[in-house]
Amino acid sequence: MSDINVNFRGSKDKCLWNFVHIKLGAQILCAFGLFGYILSVAAVIERFKAEGGTFWELFEIIEIILGIVGFIGVLVGIKQSKPKYFYLCLGFLVFQMFIFSGGMFFFLSFYAFVMDAGEEHLTLDKTSDKGVSISDVLRIVHVILACIVGLIYDVFTFDVLYKCYRFITEKNAADYDALLGIPRSINSPFHV
Repeated sequence: MSDINVNFRGSKDKCLWNFVHIKLGAQILCAFGLFGYILSVAAVIERFKAEGGTFWELFEIIEIILGIVGFIGVLVGIKQSKPKYFYLCLGFLVFQMFIFSGGMFFFLSFYAFVMDAGEEHLTLDKTSDKGVSISDVLRIVHVILACIVGLIYDVFTFDVLYKCYRFITEKNAADYDALLGIPRSINSPFHV
């Protein structure tokens, strides 16, 4: 895992460029993700009613439900110090990274195909059957940029949530060792 968060003080339980503790940073990112998913519920339901429930609307509804349950699971896992609640969200973020990467590959290939056809096939008229309209090309560029932003957000969120998962796992292991009376190593991050 690459360390996006530069640590000059050697603190591995900090994130967001050493400004906040890893648990607080994970809670902030989960709240941000939950807010986004809750806002998108109404829009997807309206599109679902208007278009009659195509595959993509169903896929989006399932994605929203998984996202909400995953981020709530992380918040509960942080509160109860149970790292197993992170699994759904981490797996979901990996799945989204795969989808965004595939979307970028597909739309970049399509964009290259359209641009390879030459400028004589570009038209301003949307109703024309000849060529591709400029608004269609701009729509493709918009989707590519949305995939890039989504991928960057998912990678960053995965990095912070995985560090929080490791922190809680190591803290639970140190607490278990203390309960059994096993002495801690001097190099342990929880050494007092």
